[in-house]
Amino acid sequence: MSDRRPYSLAHRLEYWLIRAVFLLPRAAPLPLARGLARATGRLAFYILKEYRKTALDNAEMVLSSELSERERYEMVRFSFESVAMTFLELVNFSRLLRMPDLERYFEFELLDESIEISKKAGGAIFITGHIGNWELCSLITVRKGLPFCAVARPLPNGFLDDYVTKLRESCGQVIVKKRGALKGMVKQLRSGGAVAFLIDQNARKHGVMVKFMGHNASTIPSVASLAMKMKVPVIPGACMRVGNGFRFKLVCMPPVQIVDTGDRGADLIANTQRMNDAVEELVRRDPRQWMWGHRRWRIKDSWLTKGRLAERAMVADDS
Repeated sequence: MSDRRPYSLAHRLEYWLIRAVFLLPRAAPLPLARGLARATGRLAFYILKEYRKTALDNAEMVLSSELSERERYEMVRFSFESVAMTFLELVNFSRLLRMPDLERYFEFELLDESIEISKKAGGAIFITGHIGNWELCSLITVRKGLPFCAVARPLPNGFLDDYVTKLRESCGQVIVKKRGALKGMVKQLRSGGAVAFLIDQNARKHGVMVKFMGHNASTIPSVASLAMKMKVPVIPGACMRVGNGFRFKLVCMPPVQIVDTGDRGADLIANTQRMNDAVEELVRRDPRQWMWGHRRWRIKDSWLTKGRLAERAMVADDS
């Protein structure tokens, strides 16, 4: 079982309740299961008022000049549905893995070229965000012959954490927990494999301050640090939904150009900014598919007086 995760009776009951809820979408035909997931996501949009408010506030801050209030509302509602479908597809990994023609449901943009870049470089770092179905990226990449290792934040419920980790690893990737992950990442890269990071979550006091979609956002610096240390390419990508059915486009972008001026602190911030810019470009391809309910731009005053945010240069929010 996962390290440092609680295993109380309450967690056990929560785990079995959620497993019971998953029985229907795991047993139902995939089109019906997807319909149920979309309905669940829409219901969550209406019920989870705090997350809905956060998502709508975020969308207003970032896209008020590009989309009307109604368009932002519809965008955020679909975002909730997309997240629900992502979890549905995750719990159906075993079904997807049995599909011999799984790849026919996917379009690819620069994926083969990116895999070749990784193999020639002896390893690569793939970065993405909570866009489309981020869980399917590794399933397809492993299937195409590139060993994969992904960093995941442990879930509060240890039983659920073990269950989700097992699902994720069923496709052949290796999951390492966020704390203490560096050793596993270095080992994977030195063996010629690939590692993956979701870099669009708030890093709070542990991040560096760079721009994301025009506004200051605390962002993890460890990806840039690892890229600078290991001298491997950093490839942005995302698995985007196409239409209303079970179809996807796995998009890869050209590698991020890593800055190396000799000033490690400045380079760390510059490279983190470039990675944020790449993920932003992916989000802007279809903003409906990004997880808007996360408090991405929250910055507490206390984070600016202690921790990495207080130590690293700030980027002025001039938007």
